[in-house]
Amino acid sequence: MPVSMTFFGTTTWLLDDGETQLLLDAHLTRPSMARVVFGKLKTNTEFVDEVLARFPMERLKAIFVSHTHYDHVLDAVYIAQKTGADMFGSASARNVGLGGGIPDARLHLFEPGSPVSVGAFEITVLPSIHSKPTILNNDLGVAIERPLTQPARMRDYSEGGSYDFYIRHGEKTLLVRPSCNYIEGSLKDIRAETLLLGIGGLGKEDDAFHDTFYRETVGYVRPKRVIPVHWDNFFQPLRAPLPYQTRLADDVAGSMAYLKARLEADGIAFDVVDAFETVEL
Repeated sequence: MPVSMTFFGTTTWLLDDGETQLLLDAHLTRPSMARVVFGKLKTNTEFVDEVLARFPMERLKAIFVSHTHYDHVLDAVYIAQKTGADMFGSASARNVGLGGGIPDARLHLFEPGSPVSVGAFEITVLPSIHSKPTILNNDLGVAIERPLTQPARMRDYSEGGSYDFYIRHGEKTLLVRPSCNYIEGSLKDIRAETLLLGIGGLGKEDDAFHDTFYRETVGYVRPKRVIPVHWDNFFQPLRAPLPYQTRLADDVAGSMAYLKARLEADGIAFDVVDAFETVEL
């Protein structure tokens, strides 16, 4: 059975096998930097409704939240309300759901290492690590300790722990690594045909980090195809073509060139997917 994957920028993907849909992260509303830094954040319900009209999610059963920074979870509650989907995540993600009125019965805490079946999808959550902290995300490991209600400040969406997703669908395998970092040896027993690889911040790292990051992700997983994620400027509205993150924040062009060269040398396909583009798993 074919499985389609549609990209909505940052790390948000819709997986669909024709019977069941899964959403990985939920970030369609993309507030400006000024609002992120100085204002409060809330879902742009009109825009999300437009996206849901264009890409119906009437078969959406689950939303998996990799961590609870706003650029991964901001729209999860609204989409769950609109579709009836359950939310899966950390204790912090549960508090985001509770704050938005999602019933506790539809909020599921991650159990790392224990596969969860949603339709024909089997999802195993893996402990992961966020990219190196910056002035905007220096709250790594900090939990959201009480129900969070919108509008809320960016700082209220603390990281709450980071996770990867290993997904099986029949013979198809997918590893989702949203953040650009590594835990030494953590993926040595993981094999996946497709790797969604977070590269946000890679362009600011030195050659030694590049090589170790590649070895600890691509080197262990040995995918047939790598699709980069978290490379776009999420302070700009969601549209195609997606803009690169600003050069001041990251050297995305350099990261893309590095990965393309390394993957080509290893005989691995490198696919850059644009906003609203659908590819097959």
